[in-house]
Amino acid sequence: MLFFVDTIDNRYGALTVQAAAGGTPAVDLPNVRLPEIAQVRPAGGELELVAWDSTVPEQLLARGDIAVLGMCLCIGALLMRPLLLSVAEGRPFRKGNPARIAGLAGVVLFAGIVGGALPHVAALMVHTRLNLAGPGSPFVTHDLSISLTPIPVALLLLVLAESFRRGGELADDVEGMV
Repeated sequence: MLFFVDTIDNRYGALTVQAAAGGTPAVDLPNVRLPEIAQVRPAGGELELVAWDSTVPEQLLARGDIAVLGMCLCIGALLMRPLLLSVAEGRPFRKGNPARIAGLAGVVLFAGIVGGALPHVAALMVHTRLNLAGPGSPFVTHDLSISLTPIPVALLLLVLAESFRRGGELADDVEGMV
């Protein structure tokens, strides 16, 4: 038994969303030909394109943000350990600490920008594989949106790295005087 949920008018005709009792809602797109391996269904107020037979690169890129985040967390932990140990020993301005902090800034930027872009690249690959990308396509992919939060965080880490470098220089000067 199907019941009517919503109709949205677009340039390709009326978009009708129907839901079966206890089943996945079906979407009817007149004037749009989807490959047999694709289906459109509602997902949280938007429409979701579901395509089967995805390629290995599409699968890897779709989940790449999590892999990049995990890799960056591991690298960040490796950079933080010697830094925290030197602070605990009472020698925060030890040589190498400014470089570790600057490395953390690079890791934050990489995780925030590259990690966030990978799922968008995967979506574009799927649209291209299904011949649903480009002008004249009824599907509008979201523009690549990258969070700007990692940029000021990385800049603050670079400022901290520079202050550690200057602190190291001052510590070396004081040791020479005593």
